[in-house]
Amino acid sequence: MQLKHFRAEKERYHSWQAKWSNTFYFTVLMLTGFYPSAAYIF
Repeated sequence: MQLKHFRAEKERYHSWQAKWSNTFYFTVLMLTGFYPSAAYIF
């Protein structure tokens, strides 16, 4: 029971980390001008 709960917490943390890193890289690409098509998304 405890191990199952720990595994769920780990998966949730990794999904949050992946989401944050994706947003970070997207922002960096947008600021550096490598992703000009992002302007159409906003």
